[in-house]
Amino acid sequence: MGRTCFTAAHPRSARCASGARHFFLVGQHAVERRDLVARIAAGGYAIGNYTFHRVRMTKISYAQRWRELRLTQQAVAPYGASLFRPPDGSHWYSSWLGTRLVGCDIGGWTAHIED
Repeated sequence: MGRTCFTAAHPRSARCASGARHFFLVGQHAVERRDLVARIAAGGYAIGNYTFHRVRMTKISYAQRWRELRLTQQAVAPYGASLFRPPDGSHWYSSWLGTRLVGCDIGGWTAHIED
């Protein structure tokens, strides 16, 4: 499922600067596991957007970047994602802009891409 998405047995999360705990979800897996998305949200965790297919934002067109972000936002509705973490840390200004347009801030890493 990818390093930063979830599994039923061991979801991964990250703490953002405000101290809130986020689970970064790959949209296609969120669609498949609506029950787990609901459990994460019910546990008081914020949902993070990790794209729909876990794609590198610098390798796809602006339209594809927008679609990846929007589809994931739809997949985690009604809980919403407040933070976007770009797969492999790769993003451009246009992915930042698209992220803001779907209502997310971009999250990063404190030490390395897998922290």
